Amino acid sequence: RVDFMFDGQAFEWSTVGTGGNYRMRGDGELVTAQGGAGPASNGQTYFIKVDFGSRGNRHIEFELRNQGWGGITCPGTDGIWPSYVPFGPRVIVVGDSFAEGQGATGRLEGLVGVMADALGWRDVWWSASGGTGYVNPNTAAGRLPYPDRIAADVVARDPDVVVFMGGINDESYPSIGAFNPADSLAAARLCFTAARAGLPGVPLIVFGPFWKSGTAHQRLIDVRNSIRTAAVESNAVFIDPIVSETPAETNVGWIRGSGKEGVPTGNGNSDNYISTDGTHPNSAGHAYLGMRCAQAIAVQIASD
Repeated sequence: RVDFMFDGQAFEWSTVGTGGNYRMRGDGELVTAQGGAGPASNGQTYFIKVDFGSRGNRHIEFELRNQGWGGITCPGTDGIWPSYVPFGPRVIVVGDSFAEGQGATGRLEGLVGVMADALGWRDVWWSASGGTGYVNPNTAAGRLPYPDRIAADVVARDPDVVVFMGGINDESYPSIGAFNPADSLAAARLCFTAARAGLPGVPLIVFGPFWKSGTAHQRLIDVRNSIRTAAVESNAVFIDPIVSETPAETNVGWIRGSGKEGVPTGNGNSDNYISTDGTHPNSAGHAYLGMRCAQAIAVQIASD
């Protein structure tokens, strides 16, 4: 995130074409389209003009995802100076494709971005990688399970708060016959222990797995229980989006029902919140989950 005060009508900002995304706000209002795409991934330098149509004194904010910031240019008669708006705590979010924003109109409109906006957190960094989990590394090049990201993505960034989200990918890894919830427990313990050792005194907030419907099967519950046990052992705050303690309990979590976008069943909010892929939230689902996450964290902050 980059922000500053600007007194003038227009400026140019520079970046390199990486295929990333960005959003820009003026005085808190979106100026770009949601999930605005940056220049194509071609390595060229771009100068992008922003013209408000009239001179004014404005607070400018850029949110950048895989998009570099090369600076700003404006006429010498205009003014630029540091923002007066506090950034708030630096927060690192470790997660999977749900945290990454898959299914949202733009990744910056994913549940993590919604949660951050609702809490007033303006210095939030994603360490989110689809298909990964505490155990599951995914097979894509450059992707790592959560414990292997702690040193570089979390401790090295010196955050004030660390948030963990996920676990859904661990219930299908490495295969049905070889699944062992003890592996999830060991990996979660390793993850939280490493975070505690590298960042003593920094609050850890752990969300259990997000799920696509109101019926959680036993494997997912086992993974959730492993993560919860490790979180409690590490004195972390644990927040449970699926709630169910047995597969027999239905429609008790944050996402309920068995439908999805385009194929409603009328038995829960999944009709509106789950995308056509049947697993990830759509844009409305990300907005909903982000607000649920923010509310759950706010309750914990209030109780502390």
